[in-house]
Amino acid sequence: MAYGKLVRTQYEGVYSYRDHLDRKVFVARFMIEGVQRKKTIGYEGDRFNMTAKKAFVIKEELKRRISEGESPTMSKSNTFSVAFELYLENVTPIESKKTVESKVYNYKKHIEPYLTTNAPIATIDTAFWQQIINRILRANLAPSTADKIKNMIKKVYDYAISRQWAIKNPATEIKLPKYDDSVEIDLTLEESKRLFRTIVNYLQPLTRGIFIFLLHGRRLNEVLSLTWDMIDVIKGVYYVPAPINKARKNMTYSLTPLLLEALKLSPTQAGLVFPSPVTGVKLVNTRRSWKNILAKAEIEKPLRLHDLRHLIGNLAANNGMSEVVLAAILGHTTTRITKRYYRVQTDIAAQGIDKIHKLLTN
Repeated sequence: MAYGKLVRTQYEGVYSYRDHLDRKVFVARFMIEGVQRKKTIGYEGDRFNMTAKKAFVIKEELKRRISEGESPTMSKSNTFSVAFELYLENVTPIESKKTVESKVYNYKKHIEPYLTTNAPIATIDTAFWQQIINRILRANLAPSTADKIKNMIKKVYDYAISRQWAIKNPATEIKLPKYDDSVEIDLTLEESKRLFRTIVNYLQPLTRGIFIFLLHGRRLNEVLSLTWDMIDVIKGVYYVPAPINKARKNMTYSLTPLLLEALKLSPTQAGLVFPSPVTGVKLVNTRRSWKNILAKAEIEKPLRLHDLRHLIGNLAANNGMSEVVLAAILGHTTTRITKRYYRVQTDIAAQGIDKIHKLLTN
């Protein structure tokens, strides 16, 4: 097959090019026993909604099967269990540990006990999966849990369809009740201001730096995983690469004056930006610091550390900022997630966070 000029994607061994119809074509390249393999995986916008990430998953499975001497095409008699195991095996390198563990738990708890036959995945219809979801709802679990499991089933079928083990995805027709997953933080504006002042004036530099980054909408793992090569003071930006963020996409954010001040007080200019002062490696626990901050801010309400991120979301949503601005601040790749705060561009995010911080300092 003739390929156009291949362009490297962010996923190892996955390339793309534009064909004569101006479609983006995803191509896998890998070596096995000194022989280079090259295979077209799919097209952007095809019936599998192919992306570079999905192409990487397929490439890894193909590479493994060929290395083990198996046929790259598997039988259409594969069960859902087989499809799930292979799907999980291939997404593990590009998903967080917590996400993978959640998928395994939900599969073993809510799906595996009811897969009583070895029926091929293609023969299981929507009615069966609807019963799975209905059991979850009857057990009084949150509708959001049912939604999460529905999405997992859909992804397994997407994977199976990409391998031609199934033609139709029955999960797309699963019905869920409407539910409100909006996020509310029970803090007054005055309490929010006290919390903000406590963080920016906290005496311990390491703790202050970590929590100032959290006040910019970052997740804790993103902050604790930051290394100095992700900080570009000259360009005035910092990078949160795909492996350490939930969106699994490379993100770029502006270094605000508040962040620059926090970085000046960091203890090192190599390795982690915020290492443990005891071990020098990545911090694993900030709960004590969070409790101290809440006490100094005289906040007696139960507030989780992750609620700092929700606080930023609520303040933005309640003070006239658009979903696009909030999505940029929080690093959402779709405003569907951002809508939870309503009843990715670097400059837009910087302008939005500046407005939030001004609100908290006035």
